[in-house]
Amino acid sequence: MRTWVWTLVLLVIAVALAVAARDHAGNVIVLVPPYRLEASLAFAVSALVVLFILAHLLLRLAGWTLGVGQRVRIWRQQRQLVREHERLEQGWVNLLQGHYVKAEQDFDEVSARTGSASRRVLSRLSAARAAHAMQQFDRADAALKAARDSAANQPALAVGAACTAADILLLQGRAGEALALLEPLQNGGSRHVHVQRLLLRAYLAVPRWSDALKLARTLARHNAGDVDLAATLETSAANCLRAAPDDAARRSVWKSLKANEKVMPGVALAAAEVFSGDPLFVRRILQEALDERLDPSLLTAYAQCEVEEVRPRLQRAEGWLRSNPHHPELLRVLGSLCLRGQLWGSATTYLQRSLEQKDDPRTHALLGSLYDLLEQPQQASRHWRQATAAVVGLTVLDRSGALPAADTGADPQRLAMESSDFIGEAELPVLADRPRDTVPVDAVADEHELGLADPPPAALPEPKASGPGSTT
Repeated sequence: MRTWVWTLVLLVIAVALAVAARDHAGNVIVLVPPYRLEASLAFAVSALVVLFILAHLLLRLAGWTLGVGQRVRIWRQQRQLVREHERLEQGWVNLLQGHYVKAEQDFDEVSARTGSASRRVLSRLSAARAAHAMQQFDRADAALKAARDSAANQPALAVGAACTAADILLLQGRAGEALALLEPLQNGGSRHVHVQRLLLRAYLAVPRWSDALKLARTLARHNAGDVDLAATLETSAANCLRAAPDDAARRSVWKSLKANEKVMPGVALAAAEVFSGDPLFVRRILQEALDERLDPSLLTAYAQCEVEEVRPRLQRAEGWLRSNPHHPELLRVLGSLCLRGQLWGSATTYLQRSLEQKDDPRTHALLGSLYDLLEQPQQASRHWRQATAAVVGLTVLDRSGALPAADTGADPQRLAMESSDFIGEAELPVLADRPRDTVPVDAVADEHELGLADPPPAALPEPKASGPGSTT
């Protein structure tokens, strides 16, 4: 459609020019002594247009001819660029497929031939990844150093090279060297999320628990972590408490923690451990954490207390039981507290209820101790056997019936006796022909075994047992 429109426009212009030339007839005279050129106006205009077009075409042809060398250079650069991109792509495909030797060769070829700094940095970083995957740490370090040197004057590439190098160093367990690369980026105002994630891994590996706690809080606030930030916060806060040198430092760390961090099970357990000299404070810490969640590890720590702490802890635990009447761990802890406070009846009730909900060896052990204190040895031994069997994987034997006969086929002593009593077939006639008094005692025994001697007298009947306590 557009072609037809332009054709129509050109026809209109041509008709208009023809009409104008007919209505404005005239001559054009060009005097070039001694020559005199005379032509009509229409011919003169047409000649000028044709001459202009020819001059334009000649100039274009001259320019195209003079630019052949530059175009050849551009074409070669483009072909080289395409080859480098294809080689990089092939290297990355090999890297993803696990063909690390081929990948490293591709990247080394690109880095050796390319004239682009960015492609050189990318190829060397990728070669470092491949060398690290093959456990060739020396080659990986050399590639990383070359990449950082090439990216020294380009900030964007320098950040990428530092992050890649730090990641590889962390995978190699060299957290100190990774920190040396990442901390300048963090201190220089580069708040990249990836840099902060790598820093968190480095702080956890060194370890620097206080810095890890601060950085984990920042990442959790922006929901930008690549690991379980809740677990990282819990671990960092707990280790900050344990790493504090004295009681004043521990209390300062505890005050700096947020409310949601203090009720984490790992943090509460660490606080109970470091503040064990203050039972009232420990009880308050554990109760606040257990109000949030009845964690089994917290319940176990809550049951470990002095006699003076039994009653207040029992009262609080009974309050939890009203809202969780079938919680087996809570019932076991209540039984343990009652056992600690010598409340035998309540201890029995709670422990039996806990067993109804969950068969736990710890509950069996507590019941064994309880029945031992109540001088009921049969019940105590039964629960101790069940606790031991559950822990070490034994089978509790039924003592109501007789045990099956033991298999003595592989008894070492019996096999040794059979091997020492064996006599070859060639020696049998010699033993039979020798006088009886000259045959050794061992040979006589062998004759009985082999059936050569006289049969023994009939066996005497065994005496009957006179009672359950008699022996045969």
